[in-house]
Amino acid sequence: MRAPIVDRRTLQEALEIVSIRTTPKLAGELRLPGSFVFVRGDAAAFFDAPMAVLHASPEQGTVTFAYAVLGPKTQRLSRCGEHLWLRGPYWNGITGHRHIEGVRGEACLVVAGGTAQSLAPNVVRSLLRHGNRVTVVLGRPGALFCNPFLPADSQSLDVVKMHFPDDLASLGRLMRQLAPSLLFCGGGELLRGMVSSLASTLSAPPALAWANGYRMCCGEGVCGACLSANQGQPVRRCKALFDA
Repeated sequence: MRAPIVDRRTLQEALEIVSIRTTPKLAGELRLPGSFVFVRGDAAAFFDAPMAVLHASPEQGTVTFAYAVLGPKTQRLSRCGEHLWLRGPYWNGITGHRHIEGVRGEACLVVAGGTAQSLAPNVVRSLLRHGNRVTVVLGRPGALFCNPFLPADSQSLDVVKMHFPDDLASLGRLMRQLAPSLLFCGGGELLRGMVSSLASTLSAPPALAWANGYRMCCGEGVCGACLSANQGQPVRRCKALFDA
């Protein structure tokens, strides 16, 4: 669908946050953990790029996402005028859905950084709806842009800022203090590796969920860009849901 741009902000390090007008129905469907869409800056379908949903408002009929201007796809997005093209909804942006949806009344830890922190707000809202106590660690280096999109009126939410890898010891102490039942990592492979390593040292390691970082192109499992193997079987990861 062709969607009008209602707001565009450029942050540090060539990071852009864009809000578009869409239908209330689509915006409501994009409030689930792991929600993402494919967007492009012009009518050429082969320039679709997957974007995690940072915020979706059925009331306002808007969807917001963030991206770093790096390659040709995001450069086209940055240069587009008053409209862009949108395809969705999709929900395979995370691994470990059942852990996020299944935890109730527990301490949960969300560690996020980079552009994958876009996934954190929907995950946090889901955890809070289920009566959990949530601590969010936003990690530098890089812009910390998701904080304004986290729930602002919850007494069960704490937000901490750290700088990685310098503050890994502080993160380890926080993990031992919280003893979380669930740990979600919204970041790249390096951050996920550091967080998983710390979690494995806890006396009761938490259930893990994380941002999916595999390459996607069509979103329908047809082109094979997301193809990988799971126990010897080929899996098209843009269509299949995996538990941690």
